[in-house]
Amino acid sequence: MEQANNIQQLAVAPTIDPQSIASSAVKIKLSIGEFRTTKKDRHAAAQVARANGAKVSALTAKKDILADCIEYHNLKNWIAAVPRKDFAAATMPWEDGGWRLVTTLRLLNNLLPMLGDYENEYNNLLRIFLESYDFAVSEHLSTLGGMYDRTLYPSKEVVRSKYRWEVTTAPIPQASHYVLDLESEAQDALKQQFQQHFDHTIQAAVNDVWNRLRDNLTVLVRQLAPKDEVDAQGNQKYGRMHSSVFDTAKDLINLMRDFNLTNDTQMIAVADQLESALYGMNTEIIKNSENLRVQKHTELQGILAGLPSLDV
Repeated sequence: MEQANNIQQLAVAPTIDPQSIASSAVKIKLSIGEFRTTKKDRHAAAQVARANGAKVSALTAKKDILADCIEYHNLKNWIAAVPRKDFAAATMPWEDGGWRLVTTLRLLNNLLPMLGDYENEYNNLLRIFLESYDFAVSEHLSTLGGMYDRTLYPSKEVVRSKYRWEVTTAPIPQASHYVLDLESEAQDALKQQFQQHFDHTIQAAVNDVWNRLRDNLTVLVRQLAPKDEVDAQGNQKYGRMHSSVFDTAKDLINLMRDFNLTNDTQMIAVADQLESALYGMNTEIIKNSENLRVQKHTELQGILAGLPSLDV
């Protein structure tokens, strides 16, 4: 608890400076177009309804017109599990419309190189799928049977046009962008409104960092904690540790430092505390030492207890 109190005592009301943030961060959006293969089948729904004495309007039937196309599903699943997930993990929320926030340093050193590699993989998986497309269309006659409808399968060229990979960046707007041509009184009112909106948006991004950290440490502390049971030899049993959770905790150290847009002293302190607790550690080292496991559980539990409340 002493560690938690020390962290909380370092908390100072953060300062939100639009000009400083606008010069050190940008908005970014990743747009990935896909060909959707889930289609409604009104005829099948009507058949099921009649067979069960139900109203047709009460049922909806859907089918995957490429259910057995491994190449299509490899591409689809990869898009969801890799670039979309990693892009969200490397950025912070920024308003609506798919925009995210990233510091210029992280953009140049980490995000753009990562997205460049992912775009190459995307194009490779897309090429493999398109090469198999015509054969998959004919093969799905046997897959779908009476639900097969050839008109639902566009040409390969049309399918290709559904796919796109776009990375868009834009500067962080400032109030001065909008109010130059307004009367003085209107300028002041709009600037105040913009500042309130800007503060809210930045605080939401910072809170996202805290929430990610809290969720991760909650899981990690639980995995480090002893179970209420012992094994056959009388040794204390512990939960299973996952390296992905541990590695995410390490990644969050850099995330807190990169996205400390308000120079929050508490976030600085927590990042330092977490780095100190995890320095030189990995799951295998901790698993092989019960004393070390207890020690790290105590340290991380203290950091977790000291995280700020976001109820306000």
